[in-house]
Amino acid sequence: MGLRVHSEISGGVLRLRASGTVTLGELRSTLQALYSGDARTAAMDALWDFSQATMAVSSDDLEHLAEFVSHHWGEGGDSRSAIVAADDLAFGLARVYGARVRPRVQSQVRIFRDRERALAWLTSPRTQGGGQ
Repeated sequence: MGLRVHSEISGGVLRLRASGTVTLGELRSTLQALYSGDARTAAMDALWDFSQATMAVSSDDLEHLAEFVSHHWGEGGDSRSAIVAADDLAFGLARVYGARVRPRVQSQVRIFRDRERALAWLTSPRTQGGGQ
């Protein structure tokens, strides 16, 4: 089953819930559609929930994804992105991605296992410096 992403805006946060199989190609296509759409949406804080998805990406894929994202997101430095990954493999891959993208963008990226904690961070007051 291919990647499916349901999106909605609630409380000033773009909430994206992924299901199916996550591949580099499908994730890039989803991001390209997001970045080429409404500029306000592309610049919003985002909650990426991968807790119902199966990861089919490699470490090299994550490097390519970080490079792609660095050219399209986070230039303003005020956006935050929370990634939710429930299982150990997805959480580990998300952490690798976070480590690769953080030095390339001014915006904050954090990885969570719990959707509610991720949302709490996204709706909390801003702090100086990058996320972890």
